[in-house]
Amino acid sequence: MAVAETLVVTFQSLVDSSNNYDDDHDGDNDSLNSYNNDSENENENGNEWMSLEDRQGNLCEHLLSQLHNQQKQQGRRHQKIDDKNNNDNNVEESIRNLFPNSKVSDLIPTVLNPLLNDRVDTQRLLPGTQDDTANEEVLSETTKAAFSLTLPGMQAGLLYAHLLSRPGALGSGLVDLEPLTALVALIRRWTMECCGRERSIIMSSSSTTKSSSLTTNKVLLLSPTKSPPQKRSRRDTRTGSRRTVEEEDDYENERLNNNASKVAGENQTRNILAMGSLVAVEVCKIPQRAEFASWSPESREVLLDAVLIAMGTAAALLAGKRNENDSPEKRILNQGQKALENCLVTFGMEGEEYQENLNPNRQQQHHETAVIILRGLMHLLQLKVILPNGERGKLEAYAAASEVLTSLMQKSNLAIAAAKAKAGSLSVTKTPSRGKNRRSSVGGGLTSSRKHTNQTPKSTIARSRRTSLDGGITPMLSPALKKKGSYRNGGPLFNNNANKGNGNGKPRGVPAIFLGLLQKLTTGRAGLEKALLRKSTVQTIQSCMRWLPHSERTHFLEYLLKICHSKVSVHRLVACELLGVVLSQQWLEQHDNDTTSRDDYEDDDTSSYDTPEDNEVGKKNVSCLPTALWQALQGRLMDRIAAVRASAASSLEAVMTEIQQDSKQGWHNLSFLNDDDGERLLMALRKRAVKDETATVRKAAILALTKVLLVKKESISEYYMHAICELCQDSSLLTRRAAAEALTTLLEACTSIKEQTNDFVLGGEQDFDVGLIVEAWSSCVLPMVLDEETAVKARSAFLQVVVLPIAKNSDLHDGQKQDVAWRILANVGNLTGQHGASKGAVQALHAALSHLGREDSDLIHVELLQRAADMASRTLSQCDISETTVVGVWCLMEALLTINSSGMTKTLRSSKKDLSFCVSAWQTMLEKHTTQPKSLWRRSTLRSSLVVISKVASGIVPADCEDCEGKMRQKLLDFSFPPDSIGPALSAMTELTKHSGSRSSDPWIRSIFSESEKEISNYIQEANKYSAFSEQHQPKILRALFSVGEVSMVGFRLDDDEKTSPVPLYLKPSKALQELVQIMVSGHLPGASQTKIPNAIRAHAFTVLGKFCLRDESLARKSLILLARELHPSLPNPNQSVQSNALLVMGDLCVRYTNMTDRYLPVMASCLQNGTTDGAGSISILDRSSVVRKHAVLILSSLLLQDYLKWRGLLFHRFLVACSDEDEEVAVLAESVLSGPLRVRNPKIFFNHFVESMFVLNNCTAHPIYVSASRQGDGGSGIAVSFDGINLDGQDGEARRRNMYDFLLSKLSDEEKIGITARLAKEVLGEAVGNNGDLSQVCKGLSPPTDSSSPRLISAWNVLTDTFYVLTSKSIKVGRVQDDFDSTVEDPNQLANPSRQVTVAKTRLLSKISLKHMVEIVLPILCNLKVKLQGSCSPLLKDLMAYLLEIFRNHKVEVKEFLANDPTLLQEIEYDARTHLSNSAD
Repeated sequence: MAVAETLVVTFQSLVDSSNNYDDDHDGDNDSLNSYNNDSENENENGNEWMSLEDRQGNLCEHLLSQLHNQQKQQGRRHQKIDDKNNNDNNVEESIRNLFPNSKVSDLIPTVLNPLLNDRVDTQRLLPGTQDDTANEEVLSETTKAAFSLTLPGMQAGLLYAHLLSRPGALGSGLVDLEPLTALVALIRRWTMECCGRERSIIMSSSSTTKSSSLTTNKVLLLSPTKSPPQKRSRRDTRTGSRRTVEEEDDYENERLNNNASKVAGENQTRNILAMGSLVAVEVCKIPQRAEFASWSPESREVLLDAVLIAMGTAAALLAGKRNENDSPEKRILNQGQKALENCLVTFGMEGEEYQENLNPNRQQQHHETAVIILRGLMHLLQLKVILPNGERGKLEAYAAASEVLTSLMQKSNLAIAAAKAKAGSLSVTKTPSRGKNRRSSVGGGLTSSRKHTNQTPKSTIARSRRTSLDGGITPMLSPALKKKGSYRNGGPLFNNNANKGNGNGKPRGVPAIFLGLLQKLTTGRAGLEKALLRKSTVQTIQSCMRWLPHSERTHFLEYLLKICHSKVSVHRLVACELLGVVLSQQWLEQHDNDTTSRDDYEDDDTSSYDTPEDNEVGKKNVSCLPTALWQALQGRLMDRIAAVRASAASSLEAVMTEIQQDSKQGWHNLSFLNDDDGERLLMALRKRAVKDETATVRKAAILALTKVLLVKKESISEYYMHAICELCQDSSLLTRRAAAEALTTLLEACTSIKEQTNDFVLGGEQDFDVGLIVEAWSSCVLPMVLDEETAVKARSAFLQVVVLPIAKNSDLHDGQKQDVAWRILANVGNLTGQHGASKGAVQALHAALSHLGREDSDLIHVELLQRAADMASRTLSQCDISETTVVGVWCLMEALLTINSSGMTKTLRSSKKDLSFCVSAWQTMLEKHTTQPKSLWRRSTLRSSLVVISKVASGIVPADCEDCEGKMRQKLLDFSFPPDSIGPALSAMTELTKHSGSRSSDPWIRSIFSESEKEISNYIQEANKYSAFSEQHQPKILRALFSVGEVSMVGFRLDDDEKTSPVPLYLKPSKALQELVQIMVSGHLPGASQTKIPNAIRAHAFTVLGKFCLRDESLARKSLILLARELHPSLPNPNQSVQSNALLVMGDLCVRYTNMTDRYLPVMASCLQNGTTDGAGSISILDRSSVVRKHAVLILSSLLLQDYLKWRGLLFHRFLVACSDEDEEVAVLAESVLSGPLRVRNPKIFFNHFVESMFVLNNCTAHPIYVSASRQGDGGSGIAVSFDGINLDGQDGEARRRNMYDFLLSKLSDEEKIGITARLAKEVLGEAVGNNGDLSQVCKGLSPPTDSSSPRLISAWNVLTDTFYVLTSKSIKVGRVQDDFDSTVEDPNQLANPSRQVTVAKTRLLSKISLKHMVEIVLPILCNLKVKLQGSCSPLLKDLMAYLLEIFRNHKVEVKEFLANDPTLLQEIEYDARTHLSNSAD
C-alpha cells in the first residue's frame, strides 16, 4: 500500500506541477550571467530552483521509477501465488488500479503534450553570424542535424510509452492522437539527430546495456533544457567583443568553466540519445498488448509508424557496432518484430477469416493494419529514408526489413494453414453457413465493410495512402508496365483456373497485400538499374515467395510473365533475374497443373523490346506455368537491351548449375531440355555468344552454353566447339577469359564423368567426343599463355590439366586425366608437322613450362623432366603404348629441353639417366616413318626426337656422337628425311659435330651440296631427254632442294655482313648449283623443248633462291627482277604457291636489303587485289589467288609496322579495297589489320584519307585531291603505289564502296566525324556549287551519266552520290551514345567504367558543336546547291532533299530559324517530312 500511495502522490504532483510553479523563479535564460548565477544556486541549494520543464521531467522520471518498482513487487507477489497454486499466470496491474481516484488523462494537456513537443529554441542553435547558408547547414537534416532534443522531452516520452504499454491505457484515456503524434515526432527527431552522432551512441551503449536505469538527477541539473552549456559558449563568443576591462581578468576562469560545460553537454547528448533507444524499446512493446487491436485506426497507424521508424533506426545503428546481443538496438528489433507479428498474425489470423460468422469491422481493421505495416517496410526496402551510418545504415535497415517481411509472411502462411485446418474440422459438425461464399479477394473486406453502419470512424489520413499496398479494389501493380491488358479483377492476371482457393478466382485478403508488396518491389522501386539494389530485391522476393499461398504465388508468377514482356527495360531486367531464381526452386513443381495463355502476358507489338531475330514460331498458345516461365526467360536472349540479354543468359546459367548440382528430381530436371527444346536453347545461346555486339552478353552466353552442354553432354559437337574456339580470339578480354574457362570446365567435367563410368574413349563411339574438347583446348586455350591479359588463367589451367596429372602419376597407363594430358601434348606436337600450321601452341607450351619452372623449379626441372625421360625410353621398348601418348611424350621432351637445354641436361646427368635412348630414337622413328610416310604422328615424333638429340648432344659420350653423326649424314645424303625434319636433322648434325672428334662441319656440308647438285642435274637432264619431268623422282628432288636451302642457312644471322663478320659455318653453294636453281625458277627448261617445270618444284626453288639471296647481296640484286615478274598482275595463269613463295622471299629481302627492294613496292601492293582474267574473261583466278592476297596483307602490314615500308601513293586505298574483297577471309583479315595495329600506329589514318577515298575509289583521276593522294610519299621518285587494275563502277562496285565508307565511319571518333562533315561540305559540295571542275559540270545535267558518257563525268557523279550517302548515314551522326535504359543500367557482369559520365558529357558537348557547325556551315552550302540543282532539274536534287529532310527531322527548331528567310524551301522540307512520316506509318 505504501507503493500505491507513493504513486498517487507523485502522479498528483506531476499533474499539479504547472499550477504550483512559482513564476518568480523563472530566470532570464537569455542572459549568460543569470544562467551562471542560477547554476551556482543549483549547486549550493540542490533543487531550490528549476525550470518548469526540468521539474516536470524530473517528476516523470520519478514516477516511472516508482512504476518499475511497483511492477517488480507485483511480479514477486504473483510469483509466490503461482508457485503456491502451481499456476503460471503473470497478471499485470492496470492503470486504473494504480491510480484509482485519479483521472490519468489529465497528464496529456498539462504534462505530456508540452514536454513531448519540447525542443531547444532554434534561435539558440544558429551560429553567431547572420549567414543564411550557415543557418541552413546547422538545421539541415542531410548532414549532422542540430541537437534540439531535450531531456524532459525524452523523460516524458519514456513515461508515456510505458503507460501505453500497461493494461487499461485505452480505458484511462491515454490513447489520444495528439500525444501519440508528438511521440512519433520525437522518435523521428531522435532518428535524424542520431545521424552524425553514431560514435556518441556507441560510447553510451555499454553503460545503457549494463543498467536500464535513467540518468541521475545530478546529470539532469547540469544542463537545463532551454539553454545547453555548449550553446552558452557560442553566446559567449558572440558577446565577447562587448566585455569590459574588468571582465578580462576573469576570462581564463570563464574559459575553463566553458570547457567543463562543454564536456557536460557532450555527456548529456549521449545520455539523451541513449534514452531515445529506451523510448523506442517501450514503444515497440505497446502493440503487443491485446487491447491495441481496439485502438482507433488513426492511433494504430501513428504508433505502428513509430515502431517501424524505431526498427529502421536501430538496424542502422547496429551497422556501426559490434555484435552485442543485449544492446538496446537489438531489443528494439526483437520487440518490434514481436509487435508486428502480434498485430498481423496473432490478433489478425486467429482463424476468424475462415469462420462462418465474419466480422467486417475486424476484417477491415486487419487489412488496414497489414497495409500500415507493409507500407513502413516498403520505405525501408526502397532505401528512401534518412538513417544513421549513411548508405551502410540503409543497407542494414533493408536487411532487417527483409528479414521481418519474410518472418511475417512465414507466420501468416502458417496461421492461414492452421485456420483452414480448424475451419475444416468444424465444418464436419456445423451446418453450412450463408457466408460460405464470402469474399476472399484482395480488397473485398474494405468493400463489404462500407455497407455497415458500425464501421471504424473515418481516418484523418487519406485512405488511398493506407491502402497503397492493398489490393482492395485493384491489386497493386506498377502502372509503368504499359501493357494492353488490364490488371483489374477479372483481367488476365486472374484468369488462371487451377488451384484457386475460392469460387470467384480472387486471391485472399492479407496474402494479397503481401502479393502487392512483392509486385511493388519488382517495378515500383527506384534505383533498380543498379546491380546491388537489384540483387537485394531479388533475394528478398526469393525468400518471401516460398511462403506465399499457392493461389497468390500463381498470381505472382503470372505477373512475372507480364513484366518479362514489359516495354520498360528495367522491368524485364528484374524479371530475368527473378526467373533465374524461381526456376531453380523445388516448390515450382507444385505449379505443374497451372496453365497460362500467351495472350495473357504477351503484347501484339513486341518490336519495342525484341530484336528482329526473335521470330520463334511453333510455340503453343497454352502451356503449363513453369514451361511458360522458362520460355519467357529464353525469349529474353533476343531482347534489344544488352543488359537484359546478359541477365537472361546469366539466369539460364544459374538454372543449369542448379540442375547439375541438384540430386533431387524436380520438374526442371526432365521437362524442358528434351530434344527440340534443348536444341533450340543451345542454338539461341550460340547465336548470342558468337554474334552479339556486347562483350558482357557474349561472356554470359558462353558460360550458359557451357552449363547446358554439361547437362546435355550428348549435344557436345564440333558445331558448338568451333563457336567457343572462335570466342577464344575475341576482342574482349571478358569474352576470351569466359571462353577459356568454358573449355577448361568442359574438359574437366567430361573427364571426371568418364573416370566415374570407366568409359573413357578418345574419339570413339560414345555420347560425346572428349577428343573434340581436347583438341579445342590445346589449340585455343593453351595459346592464351602468350597473351599478357589471359596468361595467368591459362597457365593455371595448363598446370591443372597437363602438368600435375603427368608429374604426380607414376603409371603410364593409369588415370584418364593423364590420357587427356598426353592427348593435348600430342595435338601440339602434330601442329608442328602440319604445313602452314601456326606455331602459337608450340610457343605457348614453351612459355608455360618456362614460367612454371621459375615458380616451381623442382616440379618442372626435376619431377616432370624425369617422368618425361622415363616415358620416352619406354615408348621405344613397349609396343602397347598408344600413338597419341608417344607423340605427347616426345613433344614434352622437346619442349622441356628447348626452354633450358643445359640445365635440363645437367639434371639428367645428376639423376644418372642413360641418354643412349636419344641416340637410337631418331633411327627408330625414321624407320617407322618410312613404312608409313603419310602418318602425321610418326613425322611429329621423328622431328621431336631430332630436336631432343640436338639439345642433349653435350651429354652424350663422344663415341656415340661420332657414330650417330655418321649414320645421320648418310641419311641426309640419301634424302631420307621428310622436308619438315631436314632442318632439325641439320641442327642435330651441327651439335653432334661440335661434341664429336671432327669439330668441323665443312665436310658434310660440301657433301650435301655436291649430292644435291648431282641429283638436280640428273633430274633436269632426264627431263630434257624425255621432254617431261618424272613424277616418281619428284619427292626426292623436293627433298634435295629443301636440303640445299636449309644447309645454306646454317649459322645465319640477320645482322651478318660477309665483309666484316664472316660466319665460320657458312659455305657458299657452287655456281653450278645456283644456276640449276635459277633454271627451276624460270618455269621452262632451256633449249628447244621448253619443258614446263612443275609448280611444286618451282615453289621450292623460289624459297631456295631466296635463302641464297639472303647470304649473297649480288645474287639478290639480280634475282629481284625475276621475283617482281612473278608477282606482276599481268602475268598469265599464275600459280598461287609460286606467287606466295615469291612474295615471302620479296618480304624477307625487303628486311635484309631495304633500299634495294623499295622500288618494287607497287608490285607487292598489287598482290592485295584479285588481279586480272584471261583475254576471253572466262577464267577467274579468284580461288587461286586468295592465299596470295592474305599473304600480301600480312607481309605488307608487318613491313609497315616495322618501318621497312612507308605509306606511299595509294597504298592505303588498296588496303581499303582489300577490306571489301570477294573472299570473306581476306576481307576480315584486312579489316582486322587496318583497324588494329596499323591504326594504332597511325591513329589519324582514317580521318586523313577519308575524303580522298571518295575520289580514289571512284577513279576521279582529274581531281586535284586524287592527284595529291597518288603522289604522297614518292619524293619525286615515281615509285608510288597506283590504283591501276581496280574498277569499282556499277552496282557491285557501288555496294563495295559503301561498305568501305561504313567501315571507315564506324572507326571514327565524334571529333573526326565533325571534321569529315566539314570537309565534305566544303571540298565536295562547295566545289559543286561553283562553276569550274567536273563536280560543277555534272550538276548541270538533266540526267545521270550513262556508259557512253565521259569517264570523268561518271566518276564525278559517283563522288557526289557517295557524298550524299555518307552525309545521310547514321554512322556519321555525332553523339550516338545510347540514351535509353542500357546506357544507365549497371550490369553485374561488366567491369566498372568510372569514365562513363565523362564520356556522356563529352558526347553531348560535341553534339552541340556539331549542330552549330551544321547550321552555320553546311546549311548555307546546301541551300546554294539546291538553287543550282533546281535550275538544271538535276536528278541529284532528290539526294540533296533527302539530306535536308534528315537534318530537319533531327534539328527542326534550328532549321526553321535558319530558313526563316526562305519560306519556300522550308515549306518543301516540311511537306516532304509529313509525306515521309505518313509513308512510314502506312
